[in-house]
Amino acid sequence: MTIAMKRVVAALLAPIAIFGFALTAFTESAIADGTDQQEANGSQALATQETTISTEVRPWCGWTALAAADSAISLVPVEGENAVYDGDEIALVANGQEFAIKVGPVTSSPVEAGGSFEEETADNCSWFEDSQRNGVAVTTTLSGNSFVGVSNANTDTATDASMNFDAVDDNAFTIANTAVSCTEFSFTNSPLVVTSTGTAETGASVVTLAALDTSTNNFCSWTSDYSINIPAGMKPLFGGSTYVFTGPTITNTMVYSREE
Repeated sequence: MTIAMKRVVAALLAPIAIFGFALTAFTESAIADGTDQQEANGSQALATQETTISTEVRPWCGWTALAAADSAISLVPVEGENAVYDGDEIALVANGQEFAIKVGPVTSSPVEAGGSFEEETADNCSWFEDSQRNGVAVTTTLSGNSFVGVSNANTDTATDASMNFDAVDDNAFTIANTAVSCTEFSFTNSPLVVTSTGTAETGASVVTLAALDTSTNNFCSWTSDYSINIPAGMKPLFGGSTYVFTGPTITNTMVYSREE
């Protein structure tokens, strides 16, 4: 083949090679820029979110006992009658000691001295279900029926046995309770009459309410009056002095319980 023919053949082949290269380059570029087909099956989380709820919860209901003051009961001579002992009987009274029980939010102590003698609102607390409601009962008991006297003239503060006395049938120690606000309760109106150690320690019921009748704001208040006489005919060792008599300890007990 002559040199001229070789040049012609080369000239013819050059465009073919160039075209072939361009085609190859175009094909590779198209494949690189394409999008893969999505799989036939698959999943993807759109979002992952927690569920929350915020709500206030009422306090649990419970019974609270209230006393106007946690102090000694001081009996004094009846107004207008003999106040100085001269061998004659002296009538003694203590009036108006106030107590109450009520349903309200549970606190650390179920007894409050000088607490609020007011009924709570109906929505102040909750028992959450009927089976959790507590009933209540209040009873009064005494440690005994004796009163012992000590004269301020006695330097060793010993009791004067000649001035000691007991509550007996003809000189009972009486505790009379009067309801002030106590509409839904069973209230004992008859007084507790102490005439012996037995009647003192047995005591008596003051007020009760069954669990099934308990609501979220039950309230019962009452006053207690006390009376006894210093008997006639006693002969003190220390005339011209002041005697202080210490009587039995009085305990009011609140018991709460639910139906079995």
